[in-house]
Amino acid sequence: MPAGGGLRCHTLLLLLTICGVAWGDVTYRGNAVHPDYPGQCYYEELNQAILKKQSYKLIN
Repeated sequence: MPAGGGLRCHTLLLLLTICGVAWGDVTYRGNAVHPDYPGQCYYEELNQAILKKQSYKLIN
């Protein structure tokens, strides 16, 4: 194995883990629904309904 090959493997594993966690967060929030807001996504932590195909960005 060439020198630094183990480091590349660890870096790749770290990047894949970060992507997996980010994807899990996006899919969880994208599937949240509330019975009072049919056809919309619902961001429970902020008590906010969001229309599909729109985004919501937090402002400090």
